[in-house]
Amino acid sequence: MKNTIIENTFSLDSLPSHIFKYSSDGVMLTDNKSNILDINTKFEAITGYSKADVIGRNPNLLSSGIHDKSFYDKMSLSLKESGNWTGDIWNKHKNGEVYLENLSITVIYDEDHRPMFYLAIIRDITAQRLLRNKLEYDSLYDSLTHLPNRRLLAETLKKSMQQTKQQENKLCVFYLDLDGFKKINDELGHYVGDKVLVEVSKIYSLCIGNNGIVSRIGGDEFAGIIFNNESGLCCFTILNNILDLVSKIKKINEYDIVLSASIGITFWSRNNEINHETLLQQADFAMYQAKRNGKNRFEIFDKNQQNQPC
Repeated sequence: MKNTIIENTFSLDSLPSHIFKYSSDGVMLTDNKSNILDINTKFEAITGYSKADVIGRNPNLLSSGIHDKSFYDKMSLSLKESGNWTGDIWNKHKNGEVYLENLSITVIYDEDHRPMFYLAIIRDITAQRLLRNKLEYDSLYDSLTHLPNRRLLAETLKKSMQQTKQQENKLCVFYLDLDGFKKINDELGHYVGDKVLVEVSKIYSLCIGNNGIVSRIGGDEFAGIIFNNESGLCCFTILNNILDLVSKIKKINEYDIVLSASIGITFWSRNNEINHETLLQQADFAMYQAKRNGKNRFEIFDKNQQNQPC
């Protein structure tokens, strides 16, 4: 009976005023059966639900459906064992929009150490997460083409080299530069040049698919990896398709253009002792050989040619 009386009379007004009246965080109080007893005005602002909407209801009305059962099982276990849980959780606003909140739940016990209430403190961190995601994305992806950038390519290449050490396959590393791109930029402007870069990026991604990764290094230079390349034939087929499709681009918007690509290739297997930077340098050198030998083609790196004077 003692617990029942407390449950019926306890509210946020019983807590220190700074926890709810002046708090920048939302506050929710539930009983030991997960029925909402009280909320503060910041909770209303974050979730869109008023007191009349939530009193007597279960907090699962906020559930976004993003988290699986194991997520909530771990939360319950933490509350049972330690009396608190803190973490980030995706919930749903009254208007249906999903938002991210930092949630901290504390168990309030009675004199016999039995759960009596659950006090939840919530903070909307959607904006911070979106900003962090954007910063992370910008650090790994090219803003124009949305392809991986040099940093992500290097990280992927290093990991791929480690994985290939356990296999018999080869990695095909390639470097690609557009022929005639400078003329397009100079005569038609950077707007059209950017359109060209976006268009060829789609071709690269389409041709490589799940067989590898292609990244924009800068300007009209691209580089990439083709995985699990046992004989080189897969690599040659993919890159020939790229050459063919790029050369078929004849018009961007209303402008006629002449475009092709030069590609350099090098291979790496587990017996090689060189690092990822050297691989990219070899592919880059082979790409310039392709340009010297007529463009619109690919060349395989030859260390004997590298040692010859230009």
